[in-house]
Amino acid sequence: MKESPKTFFAPELLINSGVTNLDFYKNAFGAVELRRFSNDDGSIHVSEMTIDGALFHFHEERADGGKLSPEHAKGVTTIIGLFVADVDAVMARVRPPQET
Repeated sequence: MKESPKTFFAPELLINSGVTNLDFYKNAFGAVELRRFSNDDGSIHVSEMTIDGALFHFHEERADGGKLSPEHAKGVTTIIGLFVADVDAVMARVRPPQET
């Protein structure tokens, strides 16, 4: 008998329009980008990532649809609890993103 797919959450984090680099998540948390959909200017429209099998997405903000990045909403737009085996090891890798 074929096993049915499991239900899971895929959090969606909103990013500013024009973002081209999500290396912070790769370097700090070991995230792996599974797929990316880019805009004509090379900025990210959607990026799908995973951390140890936990799936999440980055989506470009859409002010016309009421989906704002934290910067433009002037507050928190998503809260995600990330549970890992070794918190100290993960926090040792975390560095604030560098402005480009």
